Parts: sequence; structure tokens; C-alpha cells
Amino acid sequence: MVTTRWYNLGRADVKNIGMKTYKEIEGYFNFYDLYDNIYNIYKSKENVIFVELGVWMGKSIIYMGNKLKEDKSNIKLFAVDNFVGSQNPNPKGEVQITKKVSIEKYGGNFYKQYNQNVIDCGVRNYIIDIQKPSLEAVNDFEDNSIDFIFIDGDHHYNAVSKDFKVWYPKIKNGGVMAGHDITHQGVKRALEEFCKKNNIDYKLVSKSSWKIKK
Repeated sequence: MVTTRWYNLGRADVKNIGMKTYKEIEGYFNFYDLYDNIYNIYKSKENVIFVELGVWMGKSIIYMGNKLKEDKSNIKLFAVDNFVGSQNPNPKGEVQITKKVSIEKYGGNFYKQYNQNVIDCGVRNYIIDIQKPSLEAVNDFEDNSIDFIFIDGDHHYNAVSKDFKVWYPKIKNGGVMAGHDITHQGVKRALEEFCKKNNIDYKLVSKSSWKIKK
């Protein structure tokens, strides 16, 4: 179960305007097949929870939100982000100045723009926002409560390692933990160490995305 105080956050009675599509949203999204596959597995099941950790402007979570809307699904879809960003490194470990500048463009907090994107794409009532850092937001979920989590937050090694450690226990047996940017040094190192320590394997689902079945 999810901590009740967050259950309805972000599901206000908002008119689903639907002026945009996810394709118009700023961001990088190349794991359509993974999201399609996961959704098809769980769409007919009960008490399902999906979490996207690190949503940026909402491109990929809006894509998933559209699926819920089309099927009138009861899946609970959570967007977890502090909405102030982090200076994520590029694949070589160098800080991406362009993203820092982009965050500054929104006054240091991009929630307002993210939220507007979700409204404009007509899926505000299908996405539940948790505006907290990862290591705080994880406490709003009980162990063995999440069916699918996609981790795409801070890409620094220490941050990724902590995300794996605290979020993995929240996943149900048989559930899936997946993520992006395995081409980044910090992500790859943290993932390989986590898998080795827990005697599990990960599977590549694209050139840069991976998944683990618990």
C-alpha cells in the first residue's frame, strides 16, 4: 500500500485539455517498447502501482498516462521528482551544462512547466505527483508494493547506488525495476555492482535501457 497522504496528490479535478502530445514535450524518450510491454502485462491486473523516478518535463510518463486514459485503467502511476534537477553527468562523467541552463530558465524549479505539460496533454487525472527527493519519496511506499519502477534520476554513481538500494525492497516479487542511461559511467557501475551483490542479472532492452525482474 502507498502512504495515504500521497494517494490523491496530483489527481485534482482538472479538465483534461489535450492540446499537446507527448512528442512535443522536451526530453529524451526511446524506451517505448519497454513501457508498452510493461503496460500490457499489468493492464488487466488489480492494485497495480507504477513509479517513474525522475520525470523531467513529463515526456515518458505522459506517454504511459495516455495508455491509462485510453483504457480507463486503474493503475496508479506516480511521478517522483524534486523538480529542481541535478547536474547529471554525460556518458563520460562530465556535467551537462545545457541541462543546468535549462533548469535555470524555469527559475530553478520546473514543476510548473511539467504540470502544464501534463494538463495540456490531457492526462492530469492519471498521474500522481510526489514532489520530493528520491530518498524522501521512497518512504511513502511500503515494501513489496510497487509492480514497476523506472529509475532515471540523478546519474552520479553514489546517487544511483542509493536509489537501487532503497527502491528495490519496495518492488513486489515478480515486479520489475528498470532504468535509463546505462551508457553513463555512474549508472553502469552502480547497476553492475548492485546485481553482483544481490546475485541477480539485468537485461538490456535498448542501447541505453535495462531491466531487472525481482
